[in-house]
Amino acid sequence: LALSAELAVARHAVFLCLIALALVSSVSRGNIINSQPSSATHPGVSVEKMVESTMSTAKRTSAKVEATANKRPRTEATLLHSPVDSDATSSGDEHASPKTVEKKVWGKAYFAHEAINEAGSHRKGEIAFAKPLRLVVAVGGNALQRRGEKLSMENQLKAAMEAAPTLRMLAQQHQVVLTHGNGPQVGALALERKTATFDCLGAESQGQIGLIFAQALGTVGMPAAPIVTQVRVDSSDPAFSNPAKYVGPIYTQDEAEALAAKNGWVVKADGAHYRRVVPSPQPLEILQLEAVRALLDAECGAPPMSLMPIACGGGGVPVRYDETGALRGVEAVIDKDNCGALLANELDADVFIILTDGGGIWENFGKPNAREMCEVTPEYLLSSKTGKEFPGSMGPKIQAAINFVQRATRSEVYAAIGDLRDTPRILPNAAGTLIKKHVEGGVKWRIPADGVAAA
Repeated sequence: LALSAELAVARHAVFLCLIALALVSSVSRGNIINSQPSSATHPGVSVEKMVESTMSTAKRTSAKVEATANKRPRTEATLLHSPVDSDATSSGDEHASPKTVEKKVWGKAYFAHEAINEAGSHRKGEIAFAKPLRLVVAVGGNALQRRGEKLSMENQLKAAMEAAPTLRMLAQQHQVVLTHGNGPQVGALALERKTATFDCLGAESQGQIGLIFAQALGTVGMPAAPIVTQVRVDSSDPAFSNPAKYVGPIYTQDEAEALAAKNGWVVKADGAHYRRVVPSPQPLEILQLEAVRALLDAECGAPPMSLMPIACGGGGVPVRYDETGALRGVEAVIDKDNCGALLANELDADVFIILTDGGGIWENFGKPNAREMCEVTPEYLLSSKTGKEFPGSMGPKIQAAINFVQRATRSEVYAAIGDLRDTPRILPNAAGTLIKKHVEGGVKWRIPADGVAAA
């Protein structure tokens, strides 16, 4: 707005210059008689001095506008010129009309699929800039522990270091809030401390994983602020009678059944393996939401960000208000993707990204005829087995993405699911799956050879 106002002042000054120059020209030709300004109105000021003063104002305003523009971060963007808009076509030279070409211009950064104007369409001859996006990025606890690897700080830090440069790159162009899962970590803590409740273990895992990401991001020059986040739940939630949240390491069926009998656990199949499950109630309210907003609204939260918030780790610490109004912990683990979707909606995020250790949403996963969805609508997912009955830990991720998109009030927002190692390629839609409100035909499938979407 400030830049627009300065441009308006500049145009006005130029207009005054043109009027003054016309007056000078008329005086020199003798076309104006007795038109010199009276000394009472403009004492001691000649037309030539008025012109010089106006020109100085225009130069100062122009210089100020240019200096303001130079202060803004600049990144190469692409401007597409179609043949009908080219100078060659407008001049009538048919042979000089080239094919559509790309011309480099300076402006705000955008990804390929973001190059749309506010109306949602490409305009010929105009720069297709997108405003900096607000992203909520959720990294699964399993993404920090590749299947078959030991759950050690070294392995988790190694996995976090793989994502850190990309997260920093995103934070240079957009606002990024990081959230993370804690399934393997909180399960391991529960094995070590059998008397601790899951709300305390959840807070411990927030500190542990927050430290891992803070160290990884700090190594690449992106300071981070992990926030111990509490999330209110309903103690009468049906989830308490049907545990479904996977925690801890994987087991064979025999191992899982033996541990369940010994420790009173509930175990369920997670793909080809078995894991412990605990209640996972719906998140209702993020109590530290204003702390996240404050960091985003502060100078450190403006792109390029100088401090990245980390919030709602492990779905947040589940709490409730008792009869006296006191805040109490709840023995449960909130699904981090479900809470991340709520966080994204509450922050009015443009994109909710779920990073996994297994890529996007696949049909016939693991089979010869497997294929990955490139773009899909919530309605398509809900009408298929993929969305309603997807097995293992992928089901909650798909449901969280659906929830975010359906709750969003703006049509252009979307969710994305993809592999942690493919993070740089997810926003440009070269990897993973985008869940959007509108997709022609309901779904587009990815061509593995070149990562291009095909109906």
